[in-house]
Amino acid sequence: MLFWVTNIIAILLILSLFFIGMFIDKMHAKKFTVKNITLLGLIVSLSIILTNVIGYSMVFGFRIMIGNFMIFFAGMVFGPLGGIMAGFCSDLVGSMINITGTFHFGFMLSKIFIGFCGALVFIFKKNNFWFIKMIFFLIFSLTITSFLITPICLVASGLGSLATINYIKKIIILPIELLIFIPSLYACLKISSLLLKSEIQQPSRPWFLRHGQLKFKISKSAKK
Repeated sequence: MLFWVTNIIAILLILSLFFIGMFIDKMHAKKFTVKNITLLGLIVSLSIILTNVIGYSMVFGFRIMIGNFMIFFAGMVFGPLGGIMAGFCSDLVGSMINITGTFHFGFMLSKIFIGFCGALVFIFKKNNFWFIKMIFFLIFSLTITSFLITPICLVASGLGSLATINYIKKIIILPIELLIFIPSLYACLKISSLLLKSEIQQPSRPWFLRHGQLKFKISKSAKK
């Protein structure tokens, strides 16, 4: 009974996030170009590869979900709907690659929530302190998914014993993930900012450029 109830709740939350994303970014969603779809597809592919092929760590024998930072990045670049689609496709394809256990929509919700939170970094009218906002929403999304959504899904799937192990695992792994994700997101966003700089005046400009170019730290030696 718990399994079906939690699945229904997860589906409703996924649909809610989708409609919220549509409400937040109506105009941007209508101008999703072929180029943007192609770039989003590339990011999703990298997320799937990093999570299901490369995303295994020997750190205390626990698995690090490296691909999650690409889902968060998709939300930062393409907005709420882009982040939601990245999370949806990443989990769907990943589940087909690693067909183990019982499929639960809660795990899909986790991926979608991470992508949605990535978009919240640039939901504000100004891009100031975007780096601090990025760290906050990254920690927030990983904390909610790791210590709330995932344990509930494990218990509902009849894997209650793994829920306790998951808490211990995430307490160890989460700081390591943040040390990997934060500089990776910064580097990816800086490269994207340079590559997509010409589109800042276009109606179809990426979500993270909708309020202007981002400011990155420049070393004193570079200024000289």
